[in-house]
Amino acid sequence: MTDSTFWNDADWQRLARYLANEASDTDRRVVDEWLAQSEANRQTFRTLQHRWQTAQGPLPDVDPASVWERRIAPNLPNDEEHETPVRPLHTPRSWWGRVAGQWRVAAAVAGILLSSYALYRSFEREPTPQVAQTTVGKRSLLTLPDGSRVWLNADSRLEYPKRFTGSLREVRLVGEAFFDVAHNPAQPFVIRLETASIRVLGTSFNVRAYPGDATVKTTVVTGRVAFIPNKAAQTNRPTPADTLFVTPDQHVVQQVVTRTAEAEPVVAVKETAWKDNRLVFDQTPMHEVARTLERWYGTRVTLKTPTLTNCPLTATFEGQSLREVMDLMTRTGRFRYTLSDTHLTISGPGCTE
Repeated sequence: MTDSTFWNDADWQRLARYLANEASDTDRRVVDEWLAQSEANRQTFRTLQHRWQTAQGPLPDVDPASVWERRIAPNLPNDEEHETPVRPLHTPRSWWGRVAGQWRVAAAVAGILLSSYALYRSFEREPTPQVAQTTVGKRSLLTLPDGSRVWLNADSRLEYPKRFTGSLREVRLVGEAFFDVAHNPAQPFVIRLETASIRVLGTSFNVRAYPGDATVKTTVVTGRVAFIPNKAAQTNRPTPADTLFVTPDQHVVQQVVTRTAEAEPVVAVKETAWKDNRLVFDQTPMHEVARTLERWYGTRVTLKTPTLTNCPLTATFEGQSLREVMDLMTRTGRFRYTLSDTHLTISGPGCTE
């Protein structure tokens, strides 16, 4: 890029990645240098950032023309109300200086940015992804095209491309998986969830994001993970949580409804024991235990009384049948059960005593 040229597609994509929290170190350096050049540049960026945060829907569903026409253009002030010129990352061509006012420039930049980012994402995303899927009671291990290994827990789905050809190694997860990501600083690995994105260079970590659960959990075993919450679905305002960087023996717990997230200390090996065929519960509420048993054994589980819902369980099981697991749980005196071929009902006093 030189001072005599206006932005090309790569430059628009750089700024798009910056706004989407997907920028590389080089991207951030270039944009930061541009921001330092003038207050006009910083004002332009604040305008674009506001439009970006309030106008975008979920990334895969971006329709730049529709977003622009319905949600940005009607809210722009008249051109003559704003006369302060703005500058792009480079010294502009002569015609740029003749553009009448900051808001028209911001409007043009926002429109091009939305279109360019949608184009960038269309190239980044494999049109016909590969799908690995497990049913209840089943788990699997697969190797991705870059050599990364993924343990897929029961009732989970992973989408990934045949080849990682873009600037990102991008996959999409529903359910739970343990990732051992091959190190490649030139091509960050990104996991898309319904409520967040997770970005790494090379590390091992667990992600639990089942539909219907109240929380999403990301637990780090080695390396460092960037957890980037999406904005809440019910509002156009950005999520109150910034990107969280998670290190070994920490996990991020995100609330699905509000999209807020918080990092906490944890014993990582306990939360990732499932990949080694062990069930580890550590003060786990019974409603979560029930969901885990359903997925692990493929048997419907019902808690008969409300007093059982938040009753905590601490136990480790390895290789036992469901009946053996329940026999061990009844020794606490808090639980009773009935088990058929398709249904487990847990009853008992729970934690009332």
